[in-house]
Amino acid sequence: MPLFFGALIFFILGGILWPKNKEDVEGIQTFLSPTPTADAGLVKVTKVIDGDTVVLENGQTVRYIGIDAPETKGECFATESTNKNKELVLGKVVKLEKDVSETDRYKRLLRYVYVNDIFVNDYLVRDGYARVYTYPPDVKYKDKFLESEKYARENNLGLWSKCNSTTSIRSDVVNPTATVESESTTQFVGEDKDCSDFSTHEEAQQFFVSQGGPSSDPHKLDQDKDGLACESLP
Repeated sequence: MPLFFGALIFFILGGILWPKNKEDVEGIQTFLSPTPTADAGLVKVTKVIDGDTVVLENGQTVRYIGIDAPETKGECFATESTNKNKELVLGKVVKLEKDVSETDRYKRLLRYVYVNDIFVNDYLVRDGYARVYTYPPDVKYKDKFLESEKYARENNLGLWSKCNSTTSIRSDVVNPTATVESESTTQFVGEDKDCSDFSTHEEAQQFFVSQGGPSSDPHKLDQDKDGLACESLP
C-alpha cells in the first residue's frame, strides 16, 4: 500500500507541474538554454564626435574602419561631415561589424557601422564626407571604399568640391597596434621617395597618405593600386 500511495502522489504532482502545451515546454527550454535574439549586437549611438567617431549608450567610443573624415577643429568640410554623421546615426540603433582588430591605441572600438540597410562607412565616402584610409589588417572592404571614393571624386561631391585633396589625415588615424606616436611626415613633402627610403610599411603608408594617397600617388609607392604603400616592407 505505501508503494501505491507513493506512485499516486508522483502522478498527481507530475500532472500539476509538468508543462501542458508546446508553449510551456519552449518556455522551460528558453530559460535553461537561452538563444540569441534577432537584435543581438545592436547598440544605440548617443553622441557623435565627428564624421567618423561616435559614442555608444554604454560609454564606448567607436572609430569607423577604413575611412577618415575631417576633424571638427577648423578642417575643411568638418562641420558638414559631422552633421551628416549625426543625421545618419545619432539617437539610432546601429549594427557593428568587426574586422580583425578589436580596438585602436586609444581603446576605441574599430567597427563597420550599419543603420538598417545603410553601410555608414561607405556612405560617407561615396557622398564625399570622408576619404578612404585603409590600414592593415582591417582591410575587408578596401576595394569597395576605393571605388566609392573614385565615384565621389569624379562627381565632385562633398569635400572633393570644397577642399584641397592633399589635406593630411588626422593624427589619431594610426596603426591600431601601434604603441608609439608617429612622427610627422610633412618633412618629406616635395621630395622624391621610393620604398627603399622607408624602414617599415607603417612609415611608408603614413607618408603615402600625407601625399594624397590612395587617390594620389606621385611617388608611385602603391604599385598594385590597392591603397597600401610598400607592402613588401615589414
